[in-house]
Amino acid sequence: MTRSADIIRALSRRRARQLVREVVPAKETNHASVAHCLEHVLEPSVGTPSWSSSFTRRAALRLGLGTAVAVGASISAVGCDGGDRGEKDAVSPRPWRHTIDSRSMSSPIVAGGVVYILSIRENTEVLDALDAVTGTEKWAYTTTTSAFLDPSSPMVADGAVYFGSHAGALYALNAATGTKNWIFDTSDWSFPLSGGWPFYSPAVVDGTVYFSAENGVLRAMNAVTGTEKWAADMRGTTFDYRPDVVDGVVYVNWDEVFHAFDAATGTEKWAVTAASTDHDDHDFISSSPAVVGGTVYFGTAGGILHALDAATGTKKWAFTTGDFVRSSPAVADGVVYFGSRDKNVYALDAATGAKKWAFTAGDSVHSSPVVVGGSVYVGSDDGKVHALDTATGTERWAFTTGGGRIESSLEVAHGLLYFGCTDGHVYAVDAATGAGPTPPAPRSTSSGSTGRR
Repeated sequence: MTRSADIIRALSRRRARQLVREVVPAKETNHASVAHCLEHVLEPSVGTPSWSSSFTRRAALRLGLGTAVAVGASISAVGCDGGDRGEKDAVSPRPWRHTIDSRSMSSPIVAGGVVYILSIRENTEVLDALDAVTGTEKWAYTTTTSAFLDPSSPMVADGAVYFGSHAGALYALNAATGTKNWIFDTSDWSFPLSGGWPFYSPAVVDGTVYFSAENGVLRAMNAVTGTEKWAADMRGTTFDYRPDVVDGVVYVNWDEVFHAFDAATGTEKWAVTAASTDHDDHDFISSSPAVVGGTVYFGTAGGILHALDAATGTKKWAFTTGDFVRSSPAVADGVVYFGSRDKNVYALDAATGAKKWAFTAGDSVHSSPVVVGGSVYVGSDDGKVHALDTATGTERWAFTTGGGRIESSLEVAHGLLYFGCTDGHVYAVDAATGAGPTPPAPRSTSSGSTGRR
């Protein structure tokens, strides 16, 4: 099934969703999110439209429709990485390494041929935009505030890049130039533990930015103007990790409770206590969610991966690991993939929670996996990225960094696998073979982290 460039250009978002539904069964993925990504795949260069002349079912599959791609929650959540994920250039990929010189950096986001990554350098937040093919810096934006905790990961949609800051603000920048579009002040010193800082990554869907802050306020913002559409005020609690927006519902957690809100109005639809309320147990919801096929998947500090009915919050199943689950799950072809601090990467049946296989790494696995084709890629605190066979868990290859931890989520685009590491570098490694740049000399990993979502 093909569609000409002229027809595709004229499609509204509603028509794009209809096209997606023609290509893939509803149970396979979230049509609204993938339809939102459609325009980005057809426009590979930020600010320079270049429409595809042949959008085929193969191209649709490369979007993540059904079998091609799944990463953490990002296909279902925000939908968008600019359509780069899983695509290969005509020439062979050339691995590279870019020095950030920071032990605390976000997960990378790849969109429009650019890698965006936020880091903390000399107690200041810096957003870098790197050429995805060469690793050379295109621009950098520095905030004007001191930062001392892990940065949030940026999100890119409709030619803008969004990120939360320790300044107590949500930033929107022009993705091509790094110039400021708008800043929304979230500072709230009535909540002294955080000041209202939006530590976690935003979700951007259908022209709306959804983000949560440490003061317990979930907001929906106009993505173009930065004006507030609604706010769900739950002060006295603490939001954790980024929201996921699927089929008109915002899914978000704070502390032990998981919530679902109407995306248009902010009205709460349901709430479920999913972790121990005894704070002496040190249990809480500890990963960003993935919402796929009518099910919400997320992990807890108690070492449990939960599966809830997305419509009602009713428990479907729970799987217990040996330790903390910070890794956000990826769901592909009816299988859930995630890591645990017990050093294992798990593959579970998405419908039942039954274990299919487990791979043991050399250290904790906090990185959120990405699934492309028949491989699942995941980083570990052992300083390695592991490429595993999705069916068996057999290791296909491993790439060793300069000795840092890899807690960042991974991205695949242009035949390269992108990730940040606490050795102070952003890496691009050949996704097929694991061939990569020469790693730097090992450095101490006593502090710093990557990939806070």
